[in-house]
Amino acid sequence: GAGADAVGSGAGDADAVVATAAWCCGAADDACRRLRALPLATPSSTAYAGRFAAFAEACAETCAREAASRLLRRCGLEPMLLRCRKVELLQARGEVLGPAAEAISRETLSAALRAFYSALFQDPAPDLGAIAPDARRAEAKSLCAKILAHAHASVYALAADEGTGGYGETDFLVHSPDQVRVLLDV
Repeated sequence: GAGADAVGSGAGDADAVVATAAWCCGAADDACRRLRALPLATPSSTAYAGRFAAFAEACAETCAREAASRLLRRCGLEPMLLRCRKVELLQARGEVLGPAAEAISRETLSAALRAFYSALFQDPAPDLGAIAPDARRAEAKSLCAKILAHAHASVYALAADEGTGGYGETDFLVHSPDQVRVLLDV
């Protein structure tokens, strides 16, 4: 699912990706606004304005996805999200993967979830503050929050299921997916 895909490849300089995408987002939105403000709109200027708007939206989406991926990697949830993706793919083919507890210790997952929950009580994606205008920034923050909520729900479901998780006692699953959605305002 999207939660498992949120981790991405981890390749490249994430700071440069976010900074560049945020700058491009602002520049494209500015170009779009200027083209739409022309006193005599032409089919060409209208088409270019639409292209700039679409580009700005794509840049904001890139920022949101990278910010979510960065937080999930930093918290240590990447191995479990990759495990979620593997289980999903194998189940689609009718195959079964052993319990996650055999590959990812309870202590490791517990620490990753504590770090994730802690990050939610701060700004989980401070990099998105560089996106302008405000409406575009709000869209990016909303998308980032949805990605994080989905990623948590994927990890929670896998860990809570005795067959796919194998953790037995799951007291380390402190917040339910619904509670995380509320914390993220999704």
